[in-house]
Amino acid sequence: MQLLEERLEKLRSLGTFGISLTGGEPTMHPHLISLVRKCRELGFFRTGMISNGFFLKPALIEALNEAGLQEMQISIDGV
Repeated sequence: MQLLEERLEKLRSLGTFGISLTGGEPTMHPHLISLVRKCRELGFFRTGMISNGFFLKPALIEALNEAGLQEMQISIDGV
């Protein structure tokens, strides 16, 4: 987690406008909520995520909203 936070801080210091958390599947990351919160604390203008939606449940959606996630894209690659 520390390495990811350091990389986010570096990206922000370089003027990165927004972050999109993708995968693999970002909802499988054990620190997803903390990462979203860190992105918002660092002041990224846009913090989003691309998910296949498989693990989305009301509690996770609420936690992502509370952490400050601004955009979510659901990717459907097949049936």
